[in-house]
Amino acid sequence: MINYLIEKYFTLLKGIAYGSASSMSAFDLYEFEKPEQLKNLNK
Repeated sequence: MINYLIEKYFTLLKGIAYGSASSMSAFDLYEFEKPEQLKNLNK
C-alpha cells in the first residue's frame, strides 16, 4: 500500500515537472516570436 502511494506521488511530480517544462518552452517560444512580429509591424 505504501509503495503504491509513493508511486502515485512520483508520477504526479513527474507530471507537474513535465507540464511546467512544456509551458516554459511555450512561453520562451512566444517571447522569441514576439520581436519578429514587432519588426514586421514597423515595416
